[in-house]
Amino acid sequence: MKSFFDKTMQSVHEALQSVDMDGYDISMQDALKMVEFLRNQLLGLRAFFIEKKLLKFKKK
Repeated sequence: MKSFFDKTMQSVHEALQSVDMDGYDISMQDALKMVEFLRNQLLGLRAFFIEKKLLKFKKK
């Protein structure tokens, strides 16, 4: 079963494949860097929420 992040990465990858690169000054390298950045942001956000839940759980 694919995780949320795997699905997100796949969606972004498919979206990048379907983008018409003509007229855009963006290389695949730059696109991959942006995807990696977004992925790290999502993972960071996920870690933050998990930590928050754990702290809330600890207080009880």
